[in-house]
Amino acid sequence: MATGAWAGKLFPQAPVHPCKGQLLSVRSPAGRASDHIPLGQVLFGDRIYIVPRRDGLVVLGATSEAAEFQPGNSAGGIQQLLSEALRLYPPLASYEIVETWWGFRPVTVDHCPILGPSPLGNLSLATGHHRNGILLAPITAKLLADWILHKKADPLLPEFRWDRLVV
Repeated sequence: MATGAWAGKLFPQAPVHPCKGQLLSVRSPAGRASDHIPLGQVLFGDRIYIVPRRDGLVVLGATSEAAEFQPGNSAGGIQQLLSEALRLYPPLASYEIVETWWGFRPVTVDHCPILGPSPLGNLSLATGHHRNGILLAPITAKLLADWILHKKADPLLPEFRWDRLVV
């Protein structure tokens, strides 16, 4: 089961909760991100990242909020992104805001994913990756494929069991 932030609704024993992330994109006055972001590189701050894209947009992300599936962008979330981004790179003040969006990430209390078998014999779990789902997708797929297809469990897999978080 790889259902993201909704895992806790489908499998209540899995202690996974939604974490809302808000993002926005801006466009430089010249229209090309690499003209205005030093070296055309990604910039990281304490609570912000700034990603120049080849299409000229610059993505500012992302908040990390306990939101219990509350949809939409909020003024506070967008203000947080803009404040942090301007502190990191002040020239963004003249950029045009192009788009805002949001989504929910699956998070556990220890911020580590849940991987492996469930108490239901035919259900395996892959959820709770928080901000790193895309980054961890290849290793998650390999670990679970080895488990499901060959019953070969990596020695680290037990560290990510669903019941480690159950009190």
